[in-house]
Order: sequence, then C-alpha cells, then structure tokens
Amino acid sequence: MSKYVTAIDLGTTKIVAAVGEKSAGGIKILAYSRVKSTGIIKGEVVNIKKVCDALKPALSDLQNKIEGYRIDKEKIYVGITAQNLRCISDSCCNQRSNPTDYITEEELNTYIEKMYNTKVEANEKVIYCSPQFYNIDEYQGVKDAVGMTGNTIEAYYQLFIGKKTPSLQAEQTIIRSGLKLETIVLNPIATSLSVLDDEDKELGCVMVDIGSGTTDMVIYHDKVIRYAAVIPFAGNSITEDIRQECELAQKTAEAIKQKQGTAIVSADNNDKNITIKSEDGITKKIPFNKLTETIEARASEICATIKHEIEKSGYQGKLRRGIILTGGSSSLTHLQILLKEITGLNVFIKTPSTSKEIMNTSVPEITKRNSSTICGLIQYGFMNMEKRGIEIEENNPTLFGTEVEKTEEEKEKESNYKKSKKKKKKERSIGGFLDDFFSSKNDDA
Repeated sequence: MSKYVTAIDLGTTKIVAAVGEKSAGGIKILAYSRVKSTGIIKGEVVNIKKVCDALKPALSDLQNKIEGYRIDKEKIYVGITAQNLRCISDSCCNQRSNPTDYITEEELNTYIEKMYNTKVEANEKVIYCSPQFYNIDEYQGVKDAVGMTGNTIEAYYQLFIGKKTPSLQAEQTIIRSGLKLETIVLNPIATSLSVLDDEDKELGCVMVDIGSGTTDMVIYHDKVIRYAAVIPFAGNSITEDIRQECELAQKTAEAIKQKQGTAIVSADNNDKNITIKSEDGITKKIPFNKLTETIEARASEICATIKHEIEKSGYQGKLRRGIILTGGSSSLTHLQILLKEITGLNVFIKTPSTSKEIMNTSVPEITKRNSSTICGLIQYGFMNMEKRGIEIEENNPTLFGTEVEKTEEEKEKESNYKKSKKKKKKERSIGGFLDDFFSSKNDDA
C-alpha cells in the first residue's frame, strides 16, 4: 500500500520536485520545491554532478515539509524531454491459447512490453508506447478489448522513440542523488495529463507546452495519443535573440521579454523607446519596434514549426478542439493570437488549476503554467500504480496532518468519486456472479 507519489521535473532553467497525495476528491500537491537548474541543456542532463548538486536543496525542502516522510524510501517518477523524438506505427499478432477466457488488462500489458523491446537503432530506445486499437477475430478497430473473448488479437501501437543517452543521464542523476527510480516519463505525455480533459482528448487537440529550452507537443484524437514531438527551441531562444540583436546581458534580455515583450509588432509603437539602466549606471535606449520585431521573428518560427508538426502527424483536419497552450514561455503577450493566426486553429490557455484531478491546495505554484509538467508527473504516478494493481492508501483531504476545510468543488469531486467506486464495485460483483454462474453451468455439463 502506498500513500504518496514523488516526482522530479529536470527542466532547462528550473528543477522542480513535488509530492502528491491521493484522496477521495482528487490529487493534492502536498509539497513543492523549485531550484535553479544547472547542468541541463534543452531538457537533457549533460552534467550529472551539477544537476545532483542543484537537486539537493529541493529534496531537503520536500523532506522538511511533510512530517514522517522519507524521500529516499520512495520511488521517483522523473520527466525528461526527448529531443529528436520520432513516432512510428507498429503491431503484433497473438494466437490465444484459451479463446474463451476474458481478455485482461494484464494480457494486453504483455503485448505492450513486447513493443518496448522493439528493435530500433543502437543508440535509441522506445520511450513510450500508445495503444491505438485492436482487431479481435472479426471485430475490427476495437478501442477497449478488456472483457472480450477471441482466438486472435491484432494489436496496433504508436511508438515514441528517442535517444538512449538522455534517459541514462537522468537515471544516473536520480541514483547518485541517493534515490530510487520508478520510471522515466516523457514530458509531453505527463504534461497533457494535467491540462487536458476527456472532451479535449475526444474531440482532438494539440497540447503545446512552450518551456524555456524546448516546445513539447502531443496530439490526441478520439481519446488516444496519436503523435508527439519536441521542438528544440522555445523561450530561451527568444531571449537569446533579444540579447544579440539589442546587445544586452542575458539577464536583462529575459527581464525585458517578460515585462515588455510581445509576439506581434504594432505600428502604434514605432516611435517608442525602452530605456535600460545597467547596474554600473550606463543608460541605453532600445527602439521598441526593434524588440518586438526580434521577438515576433522567433515566435513566428516556433508557431510555424508547431504547424509543420501538426501537418506531419496527419491529424490537421481532425483537431476540433484546437490547441491547448501551457508552459512558462506561453505567457508571452499576444503569443496566443499569433499561434492562432499561423495554425488556423483555436488556441486555449490551460493550467493544472483547471484540471479535474488536481485539488486546490495551499501551494500557489501549481496554479501557474510552468507547473503543468510536475503536476502531470504526479498524476502519471498514481495512474501507473492503479494500472499495476498497487493499492493506494487514500487519505482525507489534509495538509501536513492538519484538516483542511473542503471547497464546494472538492465536495463535488469527492461525491462523484464515491459514486464511481460504488459503480465499479457493482460491476465487479455482477461480473463475478456471471463468472460463477457460467462456471457452475460448465461444471454441470
């Protein structure tokens, strides 16, 4: 029985560690710690020692925030960004030894495990496997095969393949930090869990997470993950362009981007200047239109690449929901408008605070766009535990051992959760009764 899920997001500019607790109303983030990232470039660990050193204060902070909690006793879910990610379709066909037996989740998981061992290039590995559909005898295109019977199962998958090194480097970082790794999770998959709802996934959408080092994408259609991509430029690329074009220090360029940057050039600001005073007292004036032209050029490139990846996926005409935008760098003024203009799709902003799974807590950081990945990793952890049949010790909604008054939203979530559990219990009871009934009939025969 487990109580917590612990996750670490190894980002380009920040490392985030968090602990989540499952309760009847949803997932509550109990502790959150963020430190400046070193040794990571574009979401990939390049200097293990620097990352371990940066991670120490975050781990210590988590340890201190939850009484009786031992982070070194927990298995950690770690998110990584896989550059050069590619997607391929694959399938397997299996003759079942007992055609009259029900197809189980465990049986289907054995086929998925085979897919993770699919032969790829020597320096690559299958990072994620997404089931697409099943053909079971004469039944074609089945989405949920559990509970069916049949002689033959043809299983179709989408495999997401990346380089081995980023995963190995992330794994070594966790081990050398004195922790136990549960699994490596592909960041765009995790992020989508915290910002997309079932309707988004059913109608078809693109989740776009614009971070500092990379822009992560995942496409859902008919509630199935169909495509994923990692674009190797994002917010830091815009900052670097400002630094070079306006001849500024990196820190100053980032500050100007956040405070006065806009993704769309406006004729109203042609005569406007931005006055910058350095720490040594030197004053510098930068034409506002030069700043916005620099930003718009790179932002347009990011948006055009997103459009290219959507077209490459083959789902550009099936995304009725449009684009769901998140990530720290997505807050750039007018970026949402620019993305809509370039892709022709509706664009909506979402954060973990809009998720039906994440409950309100006293951790303000999780309401922000740059916390979408860490919250998704926590959700992934609990989903993985349930899928593996690990019993979760559900607590009353408490924070650090103190009872917290539930909001109306949390009360509604708790009520729906209890109804769902009763329904599942009833279904299991009926299923068990039918199994016993048919078993007794077979015995009589």
